[in-house]
This record gives sequence, C-alpha cells and structure tokens, in this order.
Amino acid sequence: MSNPSGAITDNDPGRMLIKLIVLAIPIGLLAGIGSALYNIVQHELQHWLWHTLPEFLGQEQEPWWLVVGLLLVGAGLVALALQLPGNGGDGPLKGFHLTIGPREVASVLLAALASLSFGAVLGPEAPLLALGTAIAIAISRGGQLGPVQVLALAGAGAALGSILGNPLVSGVLLLELLLLSGKVTSPETGIFLLSPLIVALTTGYLLQVGIEDWSGVPDLNLAVPGLPEYTSVQWIDLGIAIPVALVAGLIVVIARRLGGVFADRFEGKQLAGLLVGAGVVAAAALLMRAMTGESVSLVLFSGQEQMPELLGLAGVGTLIAVVLFKGLAYAASLGAGYRGGPIFPAVFLGVGVGTAAAVLVSSVNLSAMVAAGIAAASAAGLRMPFSSMLLAVLLCAAAGPAVTVLAGVGVVIGLILGLALLPVAVVQEEQQAGGVGSAPPADSGV
Repeated sequence: MSNPSGAITDNDPGRMLIKLIVLAIPIGLLAGIGSALYNIVQHELQHWLWHTLPEFLGQEQEPWWLVVGLLLVGAGLVALALQLPGNGGDGPLKGFHLTIGPREVASVLLAALASLSFGAVLGPEAPLLALGTAIAIAISRGGQLGPVQVLALAGAGAALGSILGNPLVSGVLLLELLLLSGKVTSPETGIFLLSPLIVALTTGYLLQVGIEDWSGVPDLNLAVPGLPEYTSVQWIDLGIAIPVALVAGLIVVIARRLGGVFADRFEGKQLAGLLVGAGVVAAAALLMRAMTGESVSLVLFSGQEQMPELLGLAGVGTLIAVVLFKGLAYAASLGAGYRGGPIFPAVFLGVGVGTAAAVLVSSVNLSAMVAAGIAAASAAGLRMPFSSMLLAVLLCAAAGPAVTVLAGVGVVIGLILGLALLPVAVVQEEQQAGGVGSAPPADSGV
C-alpha cells in the first residue's frame, strides 16, 4: 500500500517492489517518448525562428532587430506561461524538483519552450524532468498504485536520459541528488528507489538505441565531437588543467552569483525581469558578433548544438569573447525568470575555456583541457561531483580513458569553488529541492 505522501508502507515489501518495477516499464516508455517529442519540437521551433525565418526575410544572418525581437517575444510568452497553474515550475537557480504533477506540467513545458527556442541560455533538463515526473504521477494515479517518490524518480530518469544520451549519467545525477537530500535512509529504501529507476532508465534508453531494424527515435544527445586521441596523461596537461579548472569554475560561479543578484533585483517584477534579461542576452550576442564576426548562436541557446563550431575557433581572443559574453547571457537567463536547466550552458563554458587553453598552449592536449573544463564548470554550478565527473568523462570518452584523470582534477577544483564562493543558503536549498520523496504540491491535483 502507499499513501499520498509517497511513503512506502506496504506490509509485503516484495509485492510492492514487483508492482513498482512493473509500473516503471510504461513510465519509462512514455517518459522516453514524451521527452523525445519535446526535444524535437523545441529543436524544430528554434531552427525555424533562427534559420528559416531569416532566410525567408532575405537575410544572410540574423539582423539585430530580429535577435532583439525574438528574445523579447520569447520573454513575453514565458510571462504568459508563468500565469498557468504551476507557474512554470521553479527557476534554474533553485535546483531540480521532482514534484511537478500533470496539472502543472503544461506551464513548465510552455515556459521552457518559449525560453529555449527563443534564445535563452539554459538547457532542456528541467522541463524533461518535469515531464517525466508528471507522467509517473499520472500513471501511478497520484500514489494510489505506488509511492509517488519512487515512480517520480523513475519517470524523471527516463526523460532526462533522452538528452544526456547515456542512462548512467541521468541515473548517477538523480542518485547523487537523493544522497545530498538525505532521502536514502536505509538499504530497503535504496532498493525500492533504485530498482524502478533502473527499469525506467533501461526502457527509456531502448527507444534511443532501437530494436533490430528500427534505429530508435532521432538522436539529440549532447556530445563533444572531433576530440583528439588521449590515452596517456602528460605532466603538462596536469599542470595546465589546474588554471583551466579554476577559470571555468570561476566563470560559472560568477554567472550564478550575477543571476542571483538579477533575480533579487526583479523579485515581484516578473515581466520586467524577463524583458530586461532578454535585452541583456541580445546585447551580449550582438556585441560578440560585432567584435568577432562569429554567429550569435555561440552566445544564444544552451550550447549543445554549437560544440563543433566552438571547437573550430582558432583565435584566443575570439574564444575569450565567446566565453565572456556567453557567461553574461547565462547569468541573465538564470536570474531573469526564464525556465530551463543550468547544466548545458555550464558545459559549453567549460569546453570554451578548455579550447582556449589548448590554442594558447599548443603543447597541451585539447581533449584533456576540455575534460577538465567541463568537469570544473559542472561541479562549480551543481555541487554534484560524481555526476559532473561522469558527464565530463562520457562526453570526452571517444578521446580515450586518460581524460578521466583530468576530469577528476577539474571536479575537485570546481567543487571547492562552488562550495566556497556560492551562498550557503543556495547550496542547502538546492540539496533539499530535489523533491524526491516529498509529496506533490497541494495544488497538483494528486
């Protein structure tokens, strides 16, 4: 049996575990399908707005007025979405939440769609977590068929895996979230939480890899392509990885602090914050293009599709400009009221810093620097070391196993920076905000 709070109270734990595993199968499938559809819609809308529309208008590149206009329109649409039940969920500065029910999920998805497709510098992980959680709560009938906390975790994992590409990354991220929030209080609790999560992750991932002649759903996974081979650690790489990690971590920390200042300044002024944030993002993108001649897309969006373009930049000055303006746009997006996740832009910034170091010091390996940069940037922002290290290693895995060492260096430095320089209250809030194990909100209809 279960209750609305999600507590596991069945007198027959074995029967309850079987029930949860069986429910995790359709949850994993539906969360995988739903997240794939969301990714496709968001990608196609972004492509139409920023590529098809300028071509239709006879422009070789996005004119300044279109960049400003699209961001302002997106800000207005986000403000409208935030008026729906659920208020678009919590912003990207408040961590991950697994308590979004079916009634609130529309506002979360629409707000994120208006944010991400119209140019805000955030990632898709937050709306995907909300989608997976809402599907799980709906299938469990609000806890009548199984504990909400367990099934919400399973649905969130399956949905998140659609964009992180490997179920291990989303699994470890959620497990670390559980650890930090103190929800795993006994071995029995761990078994009940982990078994359905593994089933849902595996079922959702099946949709990506396909079966026999079916190749699976379209692949929109995050990747760092074209990295050189790296099978043995070099001393110079270890030495340069330290300043790379320091710089990457500091940029993310500064961006998050600026985002917090921005959020405080416009607290209670939702539309004003969004419009000003849109102006800052537009200005950052246009200034970067004016200074370097590069596409505004290097500053706009989450950065996952711009990795090849970033790695192809050969000038240190250009790379520095991209990283600084991207960081500014990231800060504004974090605090303005947009909806989305904080991971992907941080990864992009880490790649940018690592690439700049490899261009500046030609004797270091690009793969090593990128791994250190990703790990440091992720750890500084998330304060989740294992997830950050695994993310960096898997993104750079094609280069060779030695990148693991550099990722470890980056994680330690980034984690220290994040814990030391970000407000303690933020760290505590994000650790507790996982929502895993807590009841759905009172107005969720669950």
